[in-house]
Amino acid sequence: MMWRTMLYAACVPGFLIVVGMQFAVESPRWLAKVGRFDDARKVVESLWEPSEVGKSMEEIKAVVANDDSQSSWSELLVEPHNRVALIGGSLFFLQQFAGINGVLYFSSLTFRDVGITSGALASLYVGITNFGGALVASNLMDKQGRKKLLIVSYLGMAFAMFLIVYGISFPVDDGVAHSLSITGTLLYIFTFALGAGPVTGIIIPELSSARTRSKVMGFSFTVHWLKQKDALSRKLRCL
Repeated sequence: MMWRTMLYAACVPGFLIVVGMQFAVESPRWLAKVGRFDDARKVVESLWEPSEVGKSMEEIKAVVANDDSQSSWSELLVEPHNRVALIGGSLFFLQQFAGINGVLYFSSLTFRDVGITSGALASLYVGITNFGGALVASNLMDKQGRKKLLIVSYLGMAFAMFLIVYGISFPVDDGVAHSLSITGTLLYIFTFALGAGPVTGIIIPELSSARTRSKVMGFSFTVHWLKQKDALSRKLRCL
């Protein structure tokens, strides 16, 4: 019955989004892109201060004029777009290669070893930790910068993984081993949510030009999902 309750609960956010989107405005950039400049201006007027409307519309028109719908995938092979694509693909590859899927997939087993047999309770701990890391990241991202958060995040993930491996592989007391495993798991999830998770998806479009942004993001997310599929295949082979 517990798994049914979890699935039912997951329907609530989706339902709220469906209802909330009925009151959401259309993207002014998309409206301008399809030639509906008057509608775009109305949306801008409803969102921003009157003094900012003219400037915002000029910026939107400039972006639309350099829209990437006419760009080709071959442009990712030439400077400077190839460097941005390489950075984007590398960041997403490293994000998955660092082991987040393995930690999440097997976190329930880690909690079970310390006596927490409820999968729902284990998921709750993981979710709260992940949410906490995301809150801290949202507060620090514009203050500390993307690069610093990525560095701190990956260093924290490396230290957390060391705690997990030490608790599992070295001859220590069972209580200490379990504590290290749980601490390492939660610390890993927290530090991942602090930088490697959110910053990776934010920094790539910021580095990309308006002309090739969608192509760079498409390439980067392709790398992301291919690596995630590989991680899932490895998990299934372990079961």
